[in-house]
Amino acid sequence: MSDLGDAHNHFTWSNRAHDKLGDIGMEEHTLMTAKSAQCYLDSGYTMCFDAASSKDRLHVVVRDYINAGDLPGPRYLANGKEMAIL
Repeated sequence: MSDLGDAHNHFTWSNRAHDKLGDIGMEEHTLMTAKSAQCYLDSGYTMCFDAASSKDRLHVVVRDYINAGDLPGPRYLANGKEMAIL
């Protein structure tokens, strides 16, 4: 099914425990975020709204590369860093 939309998304959250996300290197986390965006697109999502990023600017950088056509991913409204204590 195509043209799905996700109104609460976290591309930067991975299958790792949430309390360990800060331990992932920035480069590895950026690649995992890009892979997550591609997975959503491959699953039929053509639009996603970000709820929060686990690190500063990860969503913004990936969104900019998607918009430039350099990475596959859905249309994406990026948000800022999560501001909760885990």
